[in-house]
Amino acid sequence: MFPSPSQVLRQREGTLADTPFPLLLHALMVEERTCTLELKVRQREKRITFEDGAPVACHSNLLHETLGKYLVEKGRLTEGDYQKALGESVSSGLQMGALLVQKALISPFDLYKQLQANLAHKLLDCFRWTEARYRLISDVEPPDATVRANSAQLILTGVSTVLPFDAVTTHFTFTDDRRFGQMPGVESAPKLSSRDARLFQALRQRPTFNELLERTGFDMESVLRRLYALCLLGAFLSHRSQDPFSLLDVPEDVQPVALKKAFLAAADRFSPLRFHTAELKEKAEGLLAAYARAYGALSEPEQNALWKKRRQAQREKARGTGRPTAAEQFRIRTDLLDATTQFDEAKRRLEARNFAGAFEYFEYACDIDPRPLYQAHRAWARYLMKPEAHGRLVIQELQELVRQEPALEEGWAFLGDVARGEGQWALAEDALRKAFKLNPQQRRYVQLIQDIARRR
Repeated sequence: MFPSPSQVLRQREGTLADTPFPLLLHALMVEERTCTLELKVRQREKRITFEDGAPVACHSNLLHETLGKYLVEKGRLTEGDYQKALGESVSSGLQMGALLVQKALISPFDLYKQLQANLAHKLLDCFRWTEARYRLISDVEPPDATVRANSAQLILTGVSTVLPFDAVTTHFTFTDDRRFGQMPGVESAPKLSSRDARLFQALRQRPTFNELLERTGFDMESVLRRLYALCLLGAFLSHRSQDPFSLLDVPEDVQPVALKKAFLAAADRFSPLRFHTAELKEKAEGLLAAYARAYGALSEPEQNALWKKRRQAQREKARGTGRPTAAEQFRIRTDLLDATTQFDEAKRRLEARNFAGAFEYFEYACDIDPRPLYQAHRAWARYLMKPEAHGRLVIQELQELVRQEPALEEGWAFLGDVARGEGQWALAEDALRKAFKLNPQQRRYVQLIQDIARRR
């Protein structure tokens, strides 16, 4: 249905009319390439930096995509402050982001979130550039800030909402009476919206295209767009989840003859002709396809070398000697990913009864460092935002949290408070007793337990 990633990247330059932007994103992601992708259409230009297959920077000659203008458009910065900061940035040589933080016009973590959003905004715009020419360049300029975009999420969002429909129908058509076989395997990749999830669930029943339209209630364009993205990502995840050396059970220095023997043995062992039920035949076909992909990857010198590199990186990661991740590099260079700062700000907002603001910053802290303490406070803030709607959900969230972390006093205390608010007196008393056992100095727990006893 789609050309293989290695085929896509063999051509160092071309047009997005022939090789759509989502295919390029997908290929660079699968091959984990570090390079620069240059796009040009008339007077517009963009240069996207990829690090191990993920977009980490995008420079364009479009004024509205610069960080300052983007912040003005989003209401995070006034035009006057932007113009003043721009002048100071030019005269001092400081990057705009660093200058805005220095002048306290934006908080460090807000800047980080806006840098991520700005990068995604620039990349999604590329899906519209169907007339552009592209060029892959080996040289990479170090990015100004280490942010990283999720290519799988970009593909799903870009194809579903931005890519011109003509480009979808040119490169992807599925409107006949054939039934879907294997579902695209995207369960562990991008976050699915409710619409995407509904379509994904319908695919489990292996419908025809017309049945899919009927069961989801979507129009043809919506379905084709999402199928394009899901099928492309399904190929990516299927490919990436398999280690060819492990799958074929061969060493990294395997010779061509031994590799071929291993493949033929596996293909014979799982030949669909050996199985009698339709379910087993389908599973055998899936295994056979995986073995064929593995054999093809190891037979091609570039792919073989790439898989050896990946395995080496995994070994280094296991030993803790690999190169730092982008987040780790960013943590060293700035304080943008300081979870403690976000947690302290969240607690300050909670004390001021700004529950929505507190929840936002607890969420930031959990994004950076998902400690149980931060998760418990996030659940409590979620409840306080809208008790009538979130009670049951927060109780489940806190119960799971204290199951995993039974020594977390705050988890039991918040569970007791939420259960009291929901009128679940037995659960509230049990949770507060466990919190008191962990901290007998906290007399508040005793008072609440006594109050519950009077109510019961």
